[in-house]
Amino acid sequence: MRLTSFNYKLAINCKAKTYKTASNTVKIAVSGSCFSRLAFSSNDFYNPDYKQKYQLVYTQFHSSIISLMSSPVEFPEDKFEGFNDREVNYLRSDFKKDFFYSIEVN
Repeated sequence: MRLTSFNYKLAINCKAKTYKTASNTVKIAVSGSCFSRLAFSSNDFYNPDYKQKYQLVYTQFHSSIISLMSSPVEFPEDKFEGFNDREVNYLRSDFKKDFFYSIEVN
């Protein structure tokens, strides 16, 4: 038995996908869970071309309609120091009950 060594080279070329929003898109805001947002995911599995038809202008996670229609509550900023800013902003919005205002300005 004879063993032979081979020198192989592997090259990978990657192209970054670019998603352009069309000029005549419908603006959409999503209130709900991650599953509500998945319809507007650029992932090839879900809906890769949604940006040709829709523009997602605002997302509010995990707020119920009852919560959104309730009176605002003071947000305890000091309780969330050191947390992820993006996640804290979702919580702050839920406390402030500003979903409808946010979609109006967007």
